[in-house]
Amino acid sequence: MVKACGPATAPEKNPGVILGTILGVAANHGRDKITIFTSPGISDAGAWLEQLIADLPAKSARASSP
Repeated sequence: MVKACGPATAPEKNPGVILGTILGVAANHGRDKITIFTSPGISDAGAWLEQLIADLPAKSARASSP
């Protein structure tokens, strides 16, 4: 994912940019929650995402963790 989300990856192929775009559009339409279904191999992704949101500066974070 580090390579796939890196600056050398075109935005239309960058999973981080795509996810950020989806979240931004959803937020602009009043959606403030997200549900992520994962495979068993990455089931700890929810904990990672929760920590990521918790680490965001308060003024830039408009999301709430589960």
